[in-house]
Amino acid sequence: MRTLLDNSYATPLHQRAIALGIDLVAHSATKYLNGHSDVVAGVLCGSKALIREVFQGPYMTLGAMLSPHDAWLLIRGLRTLPLRMHQIAATTARVIGFLRSHAKVERLWYPHDAGDAQFELSQRQTSGASGLLSFTVRCDSTLAVERFCDALQRFLMTVSWGGYESLLFPVAAVYPSDTRVGAERAGQVPVNLVRLSIGLEEPEVLIADLAQALDRV
Repeated sequence: MRTLLDNSYATPLHQRAIALGIDLVAHSATKYLNGHSDVVAGVLCGSKALIREVFQGPYMTLGAMLSPHDAWLLIRGLRTLPLRMHQIAATTARVIGFLRSHAKVERLWYPHDAGDAQFELSQRQTSGASGLLSFTVRCDSTLAVERFCDALQRFLMTVSWGGYESLLFPVAAVYPSDTRVGAERAGQVPVNLVRLSIGLEEPEVLIADLAQALDRV
C-alpha cells in the first residue's frame, strides 16, 4: 500500500510529510508555493523510483507541461515563501483571537488554535501555521450570511486560497437562497459556514472589516 498526502495547507515549510512516512506528497502550487494568484500548477514529491513510475505511466497519459513563464513565476513565489508564511501566520493569529471572542461567531475551525480538536495533532506534525480557517456565523439563514459577505470590503469572494490577498468563500453560495440554518441533510457542510484565507494585509485592517460585516448579521 502506498500513501499520498496533499500538503498544500501546511507547505513544505511547516510539514515534512515524507519524514512522517508518506510515500508521495502533492502540492497545489497555485496556492502558497506561488502565492501571487497568477499561476495554475502542481507539484508531486517522492522517491526517485516512485516519481519515475508516475512519469512513465499516469503523467505521460494525463499530465500537463508547465510553461517556462509559469515555471519562472513559481520560482519567484518560492523565493518569498518563508516571509509570506511568517506574516500570514502572525496575522491569522490576530484574526483568530478576534473571531473567537465575537458573539456572532458560533464555532471556529483552525488546527493551530488551542481550542481546536486537532490542536495537539497539529503541534506534533507541523512546525507552523497557515492562513486558512473556517467559522460558522451565528444566524438563521443564508440571507444573513449574504449580508455578512456583501458587507466585507477587504476580502474577495472566490473558491481559491493561498494568495497574497485575503479571500473568503461562503458555503451558502451553493445552497438555495433563504435556506434555513440547520436544514442541511446529515453529513452536509453547514449553510452558515464561511472559509477565510488570510493574506498579507495588516491585521488591524482585516479585523475592522470583519467587525463591521458581522454587525450586519
